[in-house]
Amino acid sequence: MMQKVVTAEEITHQTVAVTNVGRRAASVQLALPGDVHAFEQTKIYARADGYLLKWNTDIGTKVEAGQVLAVIDSPELDQELLQSQAALAQAEANLILARSSAERWQGLLQTRAVSQQEVDEKSGALV
Repeated sequence: MMQKVVTAEEITHQTVAVTNVGRRAASVQLALPGDVHAFEQTKIYARADGYLLKWNTDIGTKVEAGQVLAVIDSPELDQELLQSQAALAQAEANLILARSSAERWQGLLQTRAVSQQEVDEKSGALV
């Protein structure tokens, strides 16, 4: 058996295939498990009990500082406010009455129609 003699030129001569590069649609999609978390989270607590009348934003909506998120109807709180306003009006009326009584009794003391103790009692009610 005879072996074929290969020259150096045949060994160094290599064939190269050339093609144009192009974009093709991917035939394989890669799906990896993962979680998405917000950078910041804020819990919102109601300051008063009531019923939700209007909801202005949805979960996940970006909001600005001072933006109204919801409108709450709070009948119990409204009732407390009305009672406080009525108590304030009554206290103001009592102050006016005590002031006029103290002034009147001071005038009666000038004519010695009343005692100093009675005038002191009326003046004390003013404070």
